[in-house]
Amino acid sequence: GYLARCGVRQSHRGQGLQRRLLQARERHARQLGWTHLVTDTASGNAASSNNLIRSGYHIYVPSNPWGLEGAIYWIKAL
Repeated sequence: GYLARCGVRQSHRGQGLQRRLLQARERHARQLGWTHLVTDTASGNAASSNNLIRSGYHIYVPSNPWGLEGAIYWIKAL
């Protein structure tokens, strides 16, 4: 499955909401029988990259990149 954008309003950042949203989306993906999730981030988005790393995602290089120039691609086996 592909995780499309997930943003947290500036006023609500720093409360672990992005990680909790990731966990909920992962639970749903498992219920659907999916085995992996992929996503991408902008190279300058350290907060999202760090949340993905803490949540078990790893950088990978897709055979057909889809994101903007400089995108970082992430994958996680469920």
